[in-house]
Amino acid sequence: MTYGLRPSFIVAVASAIGAAAAGLIAGTSAAFFRGRYDRLMTHASDAFMLLPPPLVFLLASKRGLMGPLELGLLYGILFGLGPAAIVVRSRALAVMEKPFIDAARSAGGSSRWIITHHVVPHVIPHLAVVVLAGVVGALVTQGFVEYLGIGGYRYGLGNLIYNAKAYYEALGSSVPWSSFLAGSLGISLLASSFYMISAGLRATADPRRSRRRV
Repeated sequence: MTYGLRPSFIVAVASAIGAAAAGLIAGTSAAFFRGRYDRLMTHASDAFMLLPPPLVFLLASKRGLMGPLELGLLYGILFGLGPAAIVVRSRALAVMEKPFIDAARSAGGSSRWIITHHVVPHVIPHLAVVVLAGVVGALVTQGFVEYLGIGGYRYGLGNLIYNAKAYYEALGSSVPWSSFLAGSLGISLLASSFYMISAGLRATADPRRSRRRV
């Protein structure tokens, strides 16, 4: 199971990085600059909401032109420009109305400084939650790709489930329940680990926690 975990782990990490980067850049920039750029990014996010990343993932896997890293990044970017960007933008718009934003502008703070030091810390906890949903979706989609044999994977968590089912049909007898449990449990545990990372990131990056320390 550990050896078969590698493709799913690569997809999970790549999708998390892609979704976080795309969602953070698109959402915060749209909320900060407003105007035509905000309207353009809003319409683009709505369009990406109608483009389901799992379907694109399956089609790209069937072509056989991308490995787990590329597929994970593709899934993450599509998810980041859609749901993640919408969540980040909504939170960033609320932050932009805070008095400390006007104070930072009055003090001569640049756009990059305000975004990185005042907007981003407040949206990261919300971004962590929505990115977790994208990672779980990518893991489940990767499991289906391996189970269906679309990507040509020889080893994977989905392959474990498929092999157990194939052996059951070929031998005409029952197989150990652990054969079916290994793949599904591996996907669940990997998703749970990213949930714990997300929860820790929310707690660490919460600006209210840093103010309580002061």
